[in-house]
Amino acid sequence: MFREGHCPTCGIQTHQLKGILSKQLKPITNDRVFQGKCQSCSSTGASSPASTARPAAHPEPSAPPIGKDNLQGLPIITAVAVDESESKYMPAVPLTATIVAATIVPSAPSIPSTAGIRFRDGNKWGNYVGSTVRDKRWSYGTIQYEDGSSYAGEWNNDKMHGNGRFNYASGPIYEGKWKNGEMSGSGIYYYPDGKADARNYHQGECVGQGVQWNTNRSQAQLLNCGRPKKIISHGEARRIASQLGLDVPK
Repeated sequence: MFREGHCPTCGIQTHQLKGILSKQLKPITNDRVFQGKCQSCSSTGASSPASTARPAAHPEPSAPPIGKDNLQGLPIITAVAVDESESKYMPAVPLTATIVAATIVPSAPSIPSTAGIRFRDGNKWGNYVGSTVRDKRWSYGTIQYEDGSSYAGEWNNDKMHGNGRFNYASGPIYEGKWKNGEMSGSGIYYYPDGKADARNYHQGECVGQGVQWNTNRSQAQLLNCGRPKKIISHGEARRIASQLGLDVPK
């Protein structure tokens, strides 16, 4: 007759039929079976009556259900898709906005400064407020120099680069393109008395044709390398300004 042995404590099968002819039962847990008990019960010394349900295994303790009373202290995770076939998880971190110039790829994160950092440009010292990378000015920021002049605009590798507005201590204002710390490209030069020039620059020098408007923009003059040449019509003034990518100043 077929027989099998079970642990008298938990009811798990502990023996199986070794051979039909011999009718001997072979311990499933070999030398760890003690007095017919399974490995777990013989090691812990449990002696409670066997369950008739005969569980399949010793289950691990299950975690309590998560409710509103035991959420405190649990880690917060957020899913970040790495490709179309899988997702990985990482601890959620606060989102911090940084400003990085679109034309560069710095090797360190941009750090916006709000308190101001002392910088020197040539023989002028100033207080800079804006983004920096490795103690250099990048992206956007403003600087107020000790002589009364100031600049607000884009930076690249510690140089004025891109679009910016420079206020001279003596009153004039230049608003336009910069490259490697110098006026380069088109821009409007505003005089303290209200006149305005549409100019083109190369490495800080005014070049080519331009236009100068009087204070109320009722009259325009042709400029050559920044020097007035002759009175021109409003249509001609607008055409030259358009070629420079500029509008008539207000």
